Amino acid sequence: MILLDNIIFELQPYGGVTSVWSSVLKCAFELIPDNLQLLSHDKLDNHPMISLAPDKIVRHKEKNINFMRLRRYCDVACDKNVKIFHSSYFRLAKNKEIKNIVTVHDFIYEKYDSGLSRLVHLTQKKRALKNAAAIICVSENTRKDLFEYHPWLKREIVYVVHNGVSQGFSPITKSEEKQLPYLLYVGGRNIKYKNFRAVLSLLASSVASKMNLQLKVVGGGTFKKYEHKIIEKLGLKEKVTREGYIRESSLNQLYNGAYAFIYPSFYEGFGIPPLEAMAAACPVICSNRASIPEIVGDAGLLFDPNDLTQAEVYLQKLKNPRFRQNIIIKGLMRASAFSWEKTGNKTVEIYKKLLEEV
Repeated sequence: MILLDNIIFELQPYGGVTSVWSSVLKCAFELIPDNLQLLSHDKLDNHPMISLAPDKIVRHKEKNINFMRLRRYCDVACDKNVKIFHSSYFRLAKNKEIKNIVTVHDFIYEKYDSGLSRLVHLTQKKRALKNAAAIICVSENTRKDLFEYHPWLKREIVYVVHNGVSQGFSPITKSEEKQLPYLLYVGGRNIKYKNFRAVLSLLASSVASKMNLQLKVVGGGTFKKYEHKIIEKLGLKEKVTREGYIRESSLNQLYNGAYAFIYPSFYEGFGIPPLEAMAAACPVICSNRASIPEIVGDAGLLFDPNDLTQAEVYLQKLKNPRFRQNIIIKGLMRASAFSWEKTGNKTVEIYKKLLEEV
């Protein structure tokens, strides 16, 4: 029996890790329903993924651990029939005979965080890795980082399973309604590694100004005080719009309508938004760092995130219809190589392999 731990749905209702876990559950429901149990808190019973298999749910055996912030660090007591335990966020089975599977999404804490939060996360992650029978990395770059920080790990237990992209992102017929051309940014704006300031600097460049480009920002919460100050200092107050959280269909429309998607991050474990943009026929101007080149391939217009010169050149080149169409076609082909179904299927293959070894 395989026990899948749904703690991630409590930690974050949406986001990249949540999407990964949803794809795993969906494929597990379809491919190994008879060998499956779901560890879930009762407050998740109405979650769209959990409600698909209510007969598979098992509850925490520990008492007085209702507070999620504590429960996320607790080992899990499993029934005797459980052979494999896969947590969506670094938890382990209490029974040492059970094979643990650990998924590693990135090394942001190691590279950019500090203080108590970093110490707690790294302690939990290292303990999970030391007790893992299999480790799944979401990209080759994350696998490289894994061995950089944990060179003692056995190579043969580490698998690369790429993230996917939703089928909800696709080309749509362009509206005849005229609107100002805009750049699109999607995701968090962490000051240490997301490099959002570069997006604003690009918008303030002479090239973007002459093109009268606007900027639409999706996700990441409200603008911080320092972001407002940068926007005002660069004279962009009338050019920047924050869309906040929107439905997938609306985001697909934004991708389709954008002049280009801009992604200047210094570090990503994978990087789902560039894939979404390419699937929605939107040219991607992105950083040449970490996992991003691995994901976008030759379909991404890569630049040094510390130097916007090449990004400005791409803005100009995308005015050429032939160049633009060529990039869009490459993007559609590249995005088609990724899917959440593939992510789930490859994960289930790892489950089956471990079951054979039990």
